[in-house]
Amino acid sequence: MARRGPIRRLWSLLQFLLLLAIIWAAGYAWFALGVQKQAVEPASAQGIAVLTGGRDRLETGMALLRDGSGQRLLISGVNPGLDDESLKDVLGLSEADKDTNGKSLFDCCIDVGRQAPDTQGNAREVAAWVTKQGFNTVIMVTASYHMPRALVEAERVAPGLDIKAYPVYPDHIRLEEWWAFGGSARLLAAEYNKYLVSYARLQLTRLLET
Repeated sequence: MARRGPIRRLWSLLQFLLLLAIIWAAGYAWFALGVQKQAVEPASAQGIAVLTGGRDRLETGMALLRDGSGQRLLISGVNPGLDDESLKDVLGLSEADKDTNGKSLFDCCIDVGRQAPDTQGNAREVAAWVTKQGFNTVIMVTASYHMPRALVEAERVAPGLDIKAYPVYPDHIRLEEWWAFGGSARLLAAEYNKYLVSYARLQLTRLLET
């Protein structure tokens, strides 16, 4: 009879762990479904912020700037070892890329942030940039699977900022059938875990501020 106590506690622990696993799996599926490809509505704001991590993000940000969707473009998280001339090549800028006054688009309307090593750094860099520019609306460009965490981190450091999400969908990530591709499933799982940490950090910040 005396041995039933430890066995019951072990069984209770296993049940609790199983419940946590079920909750995590359900949240993971919800997260994966939420970042699948969908139509992106045209957007306009005072500024455009691209969080680096893929050429498709930069191309999208440049297209938005050329279309006049924002007044200025911030490229956040640029490798400190990448100089401006090399960055211009990556962006595909040409002599035709000029503003209405004939000034180079890179010189007039593009700001480069090299101080952000991660998503938290991106959020701080964007927050500092919009404050400097006097903006209160910004289009955020990043990969769809990265967008939830990026928005949470931005909300934490700049709660009053109006952010319009503009996700891009990298071709190498299989979002529609993520469960059938190990690489995509692992990437989404890792991003979901990071999102949970960021969300918890946001809620803690709000709690401490009340």
